[in-house]
Amino acid sequence: MRAAITNVQAILDTNQLLLTEVEVAALLRNMSLNNEEQWVRAENFGLAVVANLEEQILSFDPDDVDGVNEQLLTLSAHTLWSAAQRRFLLNDSYEGTFLALNASIAFLYAANLSGAIAVAHETKGWSSNDQVFELLRTVIEHLKLIPDPTIPRKSPTIEGLRRFYRLHLEHQTPSSFDLYTSVLTELSIPERALTAAQIALIYRLEQAVAWLARFLFPDLLEQYLGQSNSYTEFIRMQGPFFAFPSQRQAILRLTGQQRENTLIIYPTSTGKTFLGELLAIEPLLKGENGVAVYVAPYRAIVSQIVDRDRRLIEAAGITFVRTMGGYMEGLADVTASERVFLATTPEAFDYALRVKPEFANRLVSVAFDELHLIEQGGRGTLLECLVGRLRDLQQERPIRIIGLSAVINETDAIQQWLNVPASHVLRTYWTPARKRFEIQFANNRASFYGDVSRTTNQNDARLLQWTFSSGVRKIPYQGDPRYRQAQDRAYDQIAERAAYMAAQMHARFGGSILVVCSSKRDTRIIARKVINYIEPDKQETTTQLRLRRVIEQRYPHHRTLLAMLSYRVCYHNADIEYEVRDLLQKLIEERYFKVVVATTTLAEGVDLPFRAVIMYRWTHREDQGRKLFSTLLLRNIVGRCGRAGMFVEGDTIFYDNPTDDPTYDNQRVETIEQNFIYPRSIKLRSSLETTNGQAVVDTSTMVQLESALLAVINQRQPIVEPVNYLSSLLLANPDSMFKFKDHLNGVLQAELGKSSQALVTANSPVRLTDYGRAAVQTGLSMRSAAMIAENLANLTQPYERPSKKRDLIKQYGLQWNGWLDRAIDLLSDIRELNTRDRPGTQEEFPLLIWGWYSGWSLPALTWILRYRKQPVTAPPVQWLMTPSEPNAPLEEQIAEIHGFCDSYFVNGWARVLRAINVFLQFSPLNDKDRPLAAYQNLISCISYGVSERLAIQLLGNDVDFPGERTHAQIVAIWYRNHGITELDEVKTSSIRPDPAGLNALSLDPNGICRMSIAASADICNWLLELKQKK
Repeated sequence: MRAAITNVQAILDTNQLLLTEVEVAALLRNMSLNNEEQWVRAENFGLAVVANLEEQILSFDPDDVDGVNEQLLTLSAHTLWSAAQRRFLLNDSYEGTFLALNASIAFLYAANLSGAIAVAHETKGWSSNDQVFELLRTVIEHLKLIPDPTIPRKSPTIEGLRRFYRLHLEHQTPSSFDLYTSVLTELSIPERALTAAQIALIYRLEQAVAWLARFLFPDLLEQYLGQSNSYTEFIRMQGPFFAFPSQRQAILRLTGQQRENTLIIYPTSTGKTFLGELLAIEPLLKGENGVAVYVAPYRAIVSQIVDRDRRLIEAAGITFVRTMGGYMEGLADVTASERVFLATTPEAFDYALRVKPEFANRLVSVAFDELHLIEQGGRGTLLECLVGRLRDLQQERPIRIIGLSAVINETDAIQQWLNVPASHVLRTYWTPARKRFEIQFANNRASFYGDVSRTTNQNDARLLQWTFSSGVRKIPYQGDPRYRQAQDRAYDQIAERAAYMAAQMHARFGGSILVVCSSKRDTRIIARKVINYIEPDKQETTTQLRLRRVIEQRYPHHRTLLAMLSYRVCYHNADIEYEVRDLLQKLIEERYFKVVVATTTLAEGVDLPFRAVIMYRWTHREDQGRKLFSTLLLRNIVGRCGRAGMFVEGDTIFYDNPTDDPTYDNQRVETIEQNFIYPRSIKLRSSLETTNGQAVVDTSTMVQLESALLAVINQRQPIVEPVNYLSSLLLANPDSMFKFKDHLNGVLQAELGKSSQALVTANSPVRLTDYGRAAVQTGLSMRSAAMIAENLANLTQPYERPSKKRDLIKQYGLQWNGWLDRAIDLLSDIRELNTRDRPGTQEEFPLLIWGWYSGWSLPALTWILRYRKQPVTAPPVQWLMTPSEPNAPLEEQIAEIHGFCDSYFVNGWARVLRAINVFLQFSPLNDKDRPLAAYQNLISCISYGVSERLAIQLLGNDVDFPGERTHAQIVAIWYRNHGITELDEVKTSSIRPDPAGLNALSLDPNGICRMSIAASADICNWLLELKQKK
């Protein structure tokens, strides 16, 4: 390949082609389609590269494809694709399709199957009126799946290709595939009827098909693993059939190497997740017993791994276990099976290490996806401490640590930390899609950065004429509350124009557009404005209809989100219920939405198909003002656009939002260029380093450090200087640890000085007491665990009547629990209970607690906190009773309450109650059975937000109840009124509610917590089916 391309470079000027490629990409974004001379020159450049290499493609060495050697082909492919889109926009579909097919072939010559498929898919509706072109386009679009023998083929040409690849996969030597004859036969056309353009495309694609056979995956994996097994045979039959060049590079590099800690520093969509999984399960594939772990920071990533890889891993005889959240229901499977692959979150992995010593003893490898999240406080500190504890375990047994990141470029510090040899730092220059950047200005112009792979020559930006500016150069008297009205007008105009840009970007680029905001409120505001610029769309899908039904029957307060579905627009943030969020993400995966407005959480982790990302904000709020997104965070967000196999390029647009830069023109471009577009150094820093300069360190960071200190003492006890030892396990520079070490030593000394209920012993070396071992299992911070230990005796004595708001609890018919009331009274200051965004006043807070416990719906909780003193005829109360039209203020209040309840109750109090039970089990107290049973029941009550035992059973994981928490509480109360309190009794009883009976029940006096007739009917039908199944 190198020699052939060098010869072409002697004929064609590569630098000129690079300039041409960027130039036409800018022209296309500017909709400058009429400069015929420039465009024709670009077409000729691209076609010349393909024509000069078509005869030599089969002499190429696959090992030469590395993202650099084939750059000439990649530039040619992108140039031809821009030219093809321009022809299509000028209504010249024939020439456009011809150029697009050549672009696909150029991508195939560069071993970029994803790029070729993306172009073929995008041109599906171009109507070239040429049956040869259409057949070739169809062949390319299906190349990825053609080898699969289980998929039926209607086209004889595709069937012939399938046989060709199957022979390769089955170690037979096929003759070359005669695409020319196959096309003539299938289309029943005479040879003389073919045009020169058709003949050229057929020949070029025939060469590409043969070249692609050298990238088949199974033989490569067999070479790496040293044997054929059920894992490679599954891939041989069901795929993935073709390896990315980046994957081929890594596997060939590691073949024959010793098993070492490894870093995979690969851009998004280059196959790093598959590589991480492969390296993790390698010992199991080679016959060893044990547990391989893949740690992903978000539930959505874990779910993607399950959907994509479960069948493959189970085919290899490995037990696949998925766990998410703060505890592991699948822990028994992990410890019972000989060979296990565990896909999990950091919290669940942390729990397993704490409560099951035999789990740690069986670890063979752990892969950490999105390793760069270590730089963030809270969960990043947890991640760093987890890796540190594995480093400690490595001293006792061989455990391979695999770190994955798409954004780091300097690895010296991580290599030293994890002891990764240079041979096991995997990098690639190969990417399936090209990343572009635009910086929008207030004068309806934008700088376009078309080639960001280079770190030199930063002054290559093209100027675009984009009429999407906010028109606001400066927020009037920013920060001065006396000018709030003028400021609000400016903010509204900025959001309005951002919404207009999102709609126009979809019209211009096609594909889904992601608008990234730094606050949940902004996501709702901008999404509401986007629908003003997009026509309603009647397209319906199974998932869309399911989401619509879920909202209408279970979450009717989402009226705005429901209305947006008709425009194929949505917002996404943590205030939305999990069930709704999961369906939204599935619709995003299906490319249903035209515009998605989301916080950074969606943009950080999951690989979703976005064509462009608009950075509405590139700063986030801190106590001292606004601060730039970290380079690692923003580069990770940038990776969300241009997904492999769907797009060949992705644009990231920095919107002109002066709230990010109060002086607006003060080095704005330089700041964005240096930090986000051309960052010279992207290295991973510990969250302890990034937060070290803050006046007040994030509480969650301290919580994680205290918790990790207990875990390290447990792993290494007895230990002389546990704080120093923990510090030595972390990535953080020792100079940044002084403040944190002082804090940890202070907490440790406070425990050592106790005469009773201490977590650690008072003599050196340090050991855990029984309460200390309990604290380790809870995962709580040392101070929080100590608070539970000190109050444990009182926690066994429930209150006999409400401690606060007794009259209102009785007036509104709220459920109450003396055990929970006592725990809240004694432990409300535990730091894991975040009350910073608490809705309502301190005085009203007990009403929220007991409303949640009573199963009240979110609209009802909103009513009791904000509107209970208003008459029932007041418009807000009427809307909360029967949400009909969108109501932005009320929907915002409901969303804020949901976000708080999810954090405070589901994640906070459920964890604290679980910790109380652990301490009770370790305590010497007498008569523990009653409080143990009471708190065990409360864990489920608070997690689900209901008080009835039957409601808990209905909401359990093994019951597919067609409703949400309020519905379950109503059903449970109906059955309790008929003397039934257990699910088994429901299954056998002849007594069943009818829709009218359920609809008549309300948990609150205003009828807000009432089922709709449709929801009641669904649940009654489900109850009937439940009895029939029994």
